[in-house]
Amino acid sequence: MRMPILSRIHFPVVLAAFLLFIVMFAPALLEAANVTFLIKPVEVKRKDTAEFVVLNLGDQVNEGDTIRSGFGGRVEITISKKRVFRVSEATEIELPKLADSREKGIQARFKLILGRFWGGLIRPLRDINQERFEVMTASATIGVKGTSFGVDYDKKNKTSSVLVLDGTVAAVPPGQEPRLPVEIAGPREVAPPQEISLDEWVLLVSRDQKVTIRPGEVPKVEPLTDEDKEDEWVKFNSQRDQNLAQQP
Repeated sequence: MRMPILSRIHFPVVLAAFLLFIVMFAPALLEAANVTFLIKPVEVKRKDTAEFVVLNLGDQVNEGDTIRSGFGGRVEITISKKRVFRVSEATEIELPKLADSREKGIQARFKLILGRFWGGLIRPLRDINQERFEVMTASATIGVKGTSFGVDYDKKNKTSSVLVLDGTVAAVPPGQEPRLPVEIAGPREVAPPQEISLDEWVLLVSRDQKVTIRPGEVPKVEPLTDEDKEDEWVKFNSQRDQNLAQQP
């Protein structure tokens, strides 16, 4: 039976319109959430699965995955152009949120279970798109802007350490939303000094600064030392970030 002329004319038009709708309104998938540097052993547990499998160079990493590295292991994941994160040896990290859309840009949240994490955001996050990049530990939540920074978490002692080579991060107690400061033009009243409680502190850590967050202590921002900068993991990431910045 022959298709009616009207149907034969309209079907391609309807199909084209449907595809255009998908392109215009569906969230844009991440350009490159994949492994761009790897030293084994590194494993991944995919979302809704129970077992870890070997992670290889070029593999894709998705929202809901868990990554863990053994002794000597190291991995770099490229989220999008000039935006990466890295995991050191003896580290476990969950990826509860890792998405990119035309409306909001990157929305990334990492849960550091133990070990060492590094974020290299050579291309700064865009305020207009409300882009977010956060790292959570059991003792702090760290929100970042355009920056090169590291977060270490000692699970045994429940201690988080944040180190910033460039840019600014905001650190707050678990469960709070980190907010970076917004410039306000013109004169304004300055609030008097207030005592900071163990549950209400908010810290801004900027270039060449660090902070250690321990249970039962009010954290304090301090300058980086030569020993901090000579740490092998810090030097490795600093060089990788410099190389990334020089790419077109």
